[in-house]
Amino acid sequence: MQVLSARVTSGLCWLYFLAVCSIWGVMDVCGDRWWFATVMLYAPRWIYLLPQVGLVPLSAWWHRWSLIPLVLGSVVVVVPVMGFNVPSLWSKARATRSLRVLTCNIAELAECRERLAQLVVREQPDVVALQEVGSVKEFAWPDGWHVERQGSQLVASRFPLTDVQSSFRPRPNDRWPPVNALRCTINAPTGAIVFCNVHLMTPRPGLERVLNRWTIVNPTESSMLSTIITERRQESQVLEKWLAAASPCQIVAGDFNQTPDSAIFRESWTSHFTDAFAAVSWGYGYTKTTVKRAFRYGARIDHILYGGPYRCTHCWLAEGIGSDHLPLLADLGMP
Repeated sequence: MQVLSARVTSGLCWLYFLAVCSIWGVMDVCGDRWWFATVMLYAPRWIYLLPQVGLVPLSAWWHRWSLIPLVLGSVVVVVPVMGFNVPSLWSKARATRSLRVLTCNIAELAECRERLAQLVVREQPDVVALQEVGSVKEFAWPDGWHVERQGSQLVASRFPLTDVQSSFRPRPNDRWPPVNALRCTINAPTGAIVFCNVHLMTPRPGLERVLNRWTIVNPTESSMLSTIITERRQESQVLEKWLAAASPCQIVAGDFNQTPDSAIFRESWTSHFTDAFAAVSWGYGYTKTTVKRAFRYGARIDHILYGGPYRCTHCWLAEGIGSDHLPLLADLGMP
């Protein structure tokens, strides 16, 4: 009986390890390509640790060597599955700070205004990119700042802004504002910088349609999510071409609604730009917090990307200002 229990326990633990490795592989390869993998991208990822609640005491009692696959499985979940970032060593090249960028989705909340003003005074950014600037009419920007707004996109800078242009979604509808990007030239003392503030489509309507409180996932409702995935890929591709058609864009910041392991994000964005957080920061860097009943989880869907001669020296999250998105900041400089 004891030998059989030990073998069963060992088998379950190794099966768990193989399962979480498979989950990692599916998310990495199929995320934002296949509807079910996309559900996995935006669902709480810590749930893959829950089987250990039963497996750890079982292993400790019947077969202690089975704790090895459980430890390995924990590493897989905590690091790659949950998105723990280890910075790229090559990006640590020294650079002099020339621009501090702040981006935040304020979710049309007027109460963010005062706390945003305090954040600007405290962090001293050079450029601020805001998304979902709906009902907020006025901001207490420092004297001499320059502000441009198109739709729900806003860019504020301590340096003059010129050549302001907007991009519109390929298929505008009632679900999202028509403007998805605001591009401008920042006339900084170090030279002209082409900057773009983006707010891309969210998969939320499709995710809400496919999720079911009784069956958890309802495959019969997956068509809408598949359509939204296609539309989001087209939006990023069109926007990428729009940015490339003008002067080379050097900095792109905003709410991408795409996780770092999204196929769309890697194909359209990090293949051309460097992710500031991924380059220099440790940890999860979750910029968006979601609360669903008893579940609370985060995702890193707001990004600051850069290209050209720039290097990132520091990237971090600031204290929340009332929105469900945290402000993300990065110091960018020339080598």
